[in-house]
Amino acid sequence: MMSKLNIKSSSAPTTKSAKLCKQHIPATSISLASPAMRLNAILNSSPIGFLLIDNDYTVLEFNSLMEDFAKIAWLKPLQKNENLLSYLPPDKVEDFTDRYRVVLQGDKINYEVAYPWHDGSSTSFDMNLNPILDADGAVTGCCISSEDISVQVASGNKISALNIALEHKVAERTAQYEAVNKELEAFSFSVSHDLRSPLRAVNSYAQIMLEDYGEKLDEDGREILENIRYNGKKMGRLIDELLSFSRLGRKEPEREAVNMDELIKRVIADLGQVSPIEAVIKLSPLPVVQADNTMLYQVLYNLLSNAVKYSSKKENPVIEIFAEQKNDKTVFTVKDNGAGFDMRFADKLFGVFQRLHSEKQFEGNGVGLAIVQRIITKFGGQVWAAAKENEGATFYFTLN
Repeated sequence: MMSKLNIKSSSAPTTKSAKLCKQHIPATSISLASPAMRLNAILNSSPIGFLLIDNDYTVLEFNSLMEDFAKIAWLKPLQKNENLLSYLPPDKVEDFTDRYRVVLQGDKINYEVAYPWHDGSSTSFDMNLNPILDADGAVTGCCISSEDISVQVASGNKISALNIALEHKVAERTAQYEAVNKELEAFSFSVSHDLRSPLRAVNSYAQIMLEDYGEKLDEDGREILENIRYNGKKMGRLIDELLSFSRLGRKEPEREAVNMDELIKRVIADLGQVSPIEAVIKLSPLPVVQADNTMLYQVLYNLLSNAVKYSSKKENPVIEIFAEQKNDKTVFTVKDNGAGFDMRFADKLFGVFQRLHSEKQFEGNGVGLAIVQRIITKFGGQVWAAAKENEGATFYFTLN
């Protein structure tokens, strides 16, 4: 059997139990000449308390830290040849004996237990009960190890409390998000129906005035009616684009294999249906990507229609569409040799209603690129541009 040594441990826990332990572990000079002394030095320097009992719960050996743990948990000095059950609080005796019966069958037991302090706080211990076997494999006793885990338990409780608070916050924000979505849906319905009706009426009456009374009006009168019709149509397009922008905020993208070569050809064909494309479009092979086909169509349509529009005043407009690998990312590029823009104002490109050219120069509502950015952001990608005035613009985007 090992004899008990009292030596100072440099790695003891920093809880109340550790402070109490330090008060009861004076530094001593010991000899490490014999193996038994070396083993005692190791056990008594450990941040874990050890206690050896026999099958009748008789205390056989213990190290210094277990002695101090006993003073915390059981409020009485630990003595050899005493029955361990006499140290336990009455409410913990039955639980311990139930566990010990399992140990006597040769199984190991691990559990946590908390012992209270007089101030109402408690110290938590991680307990391990390991059976001691003789040469024939019969259980002759038990080695009990005990480690102060109060800091870990407190941290775990704090994390649990934070997780609960976070779950409540997420539920609250989700409810707010759903409420906002319902408001947006109601707004979209209002825009789609309530605003379109009077707008259609304005356009219709302007058309009637031109058809029935156009000959009675002078040139200025007819020009005013044409402006009414023009701005009515412009407002209609703006409503459509705002509705698209609004819906994108609520729609989650789907992932499917999208053949970019086929998609860009469909975009070019659809643009050609709207108005003839004068530019030469140079296409390079594009990869297949995992993305939302409808959303990606909108991205390509907006970028290509911009390139067509802003290069339309060039004598030889050219648009290039290609993809290349950069830093493990596929970067898609739409490049034109058109009007370009001043890079000092590039931060305005993707904002709603932000335009870098006047209405007289190029028509537009300043929503198309905002839609592009919103879609690309939903895919976890990036979109950016580089340009020089009168020398063209290049738009890049990536997908994740």
